[in-house]
Amino acid sequence: AIRYNQRSLDIYEELGLLDRVACMLDTAALLYAEYGNRERARECLARAAVLAEQTQNDGTLATIQVSQAEVQAKTDPEQALEAAQAALKFARKVDNVEAQVRALVIVGELKLGSAPATARRSFGDARALAEERAPHLLRMVYDRWSHAAEATGDGEEALRLARRALDAISV
Repeated sequence: AIRYNQRSLDIYEELGLLDRVACMLDTAALLYAEYGNRERARECLARAAVLAEQTQNDGTLATIQVSQAEVQAKTDPEQALEAAQAALKFARKVDNVEAQVRALVIVGELKLGSAPATARRSFGDARALAEERAPHLLRMVYDRWSHAAEATGDGEEALRLARRALDAISV
């Protein structure tokens, strides 16, 4: 996936489509983070943010800010929570629904162990927003909510949410 993303990135750079380059860097960063190369992920996100600012694309910048919080969550949950909340505020300002849903999910994941009621409210807000304006994100919301519940030891809730994720696929 990283290799194909790099090819797309090269093509967009050759064509001078800086906004698409920023999006591809954002995608690459998440792939790098998933495979454990967080330093490379941070580099990609820093470059993507600069390009999004240059092209004055606030929607792309909102998505990049959420990705930065997501990468940071793997190493520094406290800072990631602050970053996710700031990204959520910015995503609301520029009306980027996908970024809002992702930021709410990150807040829910980070709060589930320490403040379960706040986490459930955040996940619930993400679910409601996805149902209303981005149904294609419902599976992701339920899936990540399920994984977060499982990580806190709530197997029954995790199973219930995993079933909801499956239902979201079939709808």
